[in-house]
Amino acid sequence: MKKLSEIKHFPKILNPKRWSITAKISTALVVAAVLPIALITTYNFRENEKNTTKREYDNLSLLAQGLADRLDQLLIDNQLVVKQLSGDSEIVDFLLATPEEQKSRLPQINQMLENFRVSSPSDDFETVYLLNKKGEIIAIPPTKKHIKWQNTNCQIRQYFQKAIAGELYISTILTGLTGGEPGLYFSSPIRKVETIKEGDTGKKVRQLEEQLQKRGFAIKSVNNVYDANTAAVVREFQKSHNLAITGRVDAHTWKELIGTENNSEILGVAVLEMKANAIWKIVNSLNVGKEHVAFLVDREGIVIAYPNKSFLYKSLEPLSPEALKRVSADRGYPPEKLKQDLGFNELAQIIKSPQKPHQGEFSDSKENGKKIVSSTTMKNPYQQWTVGVIEPKQQLLDHLYNLRWKTYLAGIVVTSGAALGALLLAKSMVKPIGVLTKTATELEKGNYDLEPLNQVSKSEDDIGNLVRVFSKMAEEVKAREQKLKQQLVELQIEIDQAKKERQVAEITETDYFQELQKKAKQMRRKNSKSQES
Repeated sequence: MKKLSEIKHFPKILNPKRWSITAKISTALVVAAVLPIALITTYNFRENEKNTTKREYDNLSLLAQGLADRLDQLLIDNQLVVKQLSGDSEIVDFLLATPEEQKSRLPQINQMLENFRVSSPSDDFETVYLLNKKGEIIAIPPTKKHIKWQNTNCQIRQYFQKAIAGELYISTILTGLTGGEPGLYFSSPIRKVETIKEGDTGKKVRQLEEQLQKRGFAIKSVNNVYDANTAAVVREFQKSHNLAITGRVDAHTWKELIGTENNSEILGVAVLEMKANAIWKIVNSLNVGKEHVAFLVDREGIVIAYPNKSFLYKSLEPLSPEALKRVSADRGYPPEKLKQDLGFNELAQIIKSPQKPHQGEFSDSKENGKKIVSSTTMKNPYQQWTVGVIEPKQQLLDHLYNLRWKTYLAGIVVTSGAALGALLLAKSMVKPIGVLTKTATELEKGNYDLEPLNQVSKSEDDIGNLVRVFSKMAEEVKAREQKLKQQLVELQIEIDQAKKERQVAEITETDYFQELQKKAKQMRRKNSKSQES
């Protein structure tokens, strides 16, 4: 089988063996310049693509973590508020009072609860109320909206069941028992604890003073008297532990002092209801335009915060019968929504994945497209909500598309520059060779004009040296040729003389010439005789 280069009609341009030296050197230099740049550009693009994807996921993760931290702080702050409320001495005294005394003191307590609610720096508190041991509301601010709450029993709610068992508790978003409004419930047990205040004396005061001394607070003297100095130290202690600064020692102050939960009798439960909108505002604060969408799901995978309200109270994937029964019994969500799911099985698997960070892509059948997500679990130990941030995958692809074009454009510019530089270098390298080739061709024709060689023989490199050697050789060839021509002329003259002599000899040696000579001699003799006569 013939090689391509051996085929008779194989194009010259495709056969490197038939290329000119200029073409070969130019091609070699261009390939040597362009190939590394092309490889580096391709490698950089792949790395940039990988880094861009990672950076986009990291950005989503930071956004999700930022939202989670804000929500965690909101829950901690409100939990601290209801905890302080449950330890208030007036609340404790109210629950210890007889039914007749409670009835007479109810307006005062209701007004105190209302003042407590409106003292919030934001408008997030819906209401605050007290429950007795049976889960009945026995005190609530006397607003028109909540007047119907009186005598409502909250025994079925987990926030009551947990608190009456002695735990602090934060609920997920629930719908109210009467109004049906969504809210978040913070509950704390109200304990029967003797409150120590200024003017009290006895063993309790001595125990208090000893505990303060152990914690490094300066008590002038342990004298079993709760005086102004002791009250000032208590306020300092309460301030350093983020407690209500009252100067009175309530259940929460005792707990911080001795480091354990008070095991005294639980009299009831204090409940703070926060509007669900407070959660939604934080989650939806990220949803600017269509770039990012944040969501919040509970431990059951039920959406409790999302910009599209039709998604609320629906699960990402179908709930098990046990989960459906458990959720229906406590939360008061519309049954028709609980029985539906969003079909986000892939998203649910990403959230539940044991691998961290929880990142990936999923199909959104609602909006007919691929999306990427990053999520994180909140620190709240009561509900373990998951905060996630979603971004259309097309947005990431657009970033990669722009990056691709920028990389390719930069590669084309750099490659073009390198190719142009290589061509110019090749041209500068090949120019002396071209002059040599042209001069050699002229030498072949007998033209010994060496002026073009003088123009390219000034460089100090190997090519310049080659040109100088060739120029010297050409001069020697010219001198030899001239000498040979002179020798050839002289030789030609000698050849012509010998030829003439040979021709003369050939003529004189013939019989005819000899006969003529004889006749000529005879004629000269006759003439000579005639002249003598």
